[in-house]
Amino acid sequence: MKTILIISALLLLGTSCEAQKTSLGMNYSIDEILERAVDPEDAIMELDSILNEKCNYGEDISVLTEGEKVVLFIENLEQEVNNGGFDQFFFNSSGNYPHETLKALEQIGSIEIKTLLSKAIAVWPNKNVPKIQMTRRERQLQLSESAQEKWNTLDEEFFHSQEYIPQLLVNYIETHKKQFSK
Repeated sequence: MKTILIISALLLLGTSCEAQKTSLGMNYSIDEILERAVDPEDAIMELDSILNEKCNYGEDISVLTEGEKVVLFIENLEQEVNNGGFDQFFFNSSGNYPHETLKALEQIGSIEIKTLLSKAIAVWPNKNVPKIQMTRRERQLQLSESAQEKWNTLDEEFFHSQEYIPQLLVNYIETHKKQFSK
């Protein structure tokens, strides 16, 4: 019986902590995140986690401020390309926002990664990347083999980029703090 009570208490405590974490995440302090971070990557990873939860993992980006969208779009690009290349970026929901991601990269002062994304978008006929994921997936399957080869080349350039996106994001955040929840 003691074991059941202890397990129940731990489960309740875990649920309570998770609910508290969720509600705190919605009202995060960007200053606290930046102060507590060991390096720019730590700060961006923590903020990305909060933002994904806040917008239900991209399902409702309307709840995000413009500054928060910049971070979310760029982090989605980085995670998808690092995990599976530009092909994966366009295949997944991150591909719903390629032009917004391009604009976000411009806003943080990215040159190299912005150029790579521009070239990846150019693979699509007329640079027209369908917003609807299922339509995009169907058209992606119809792209020529040369399109995939181009993305593979761009993936390699992305992996060898000298641009440190987490620092560019932190610089952007520090100069646009009012665009982040309090």
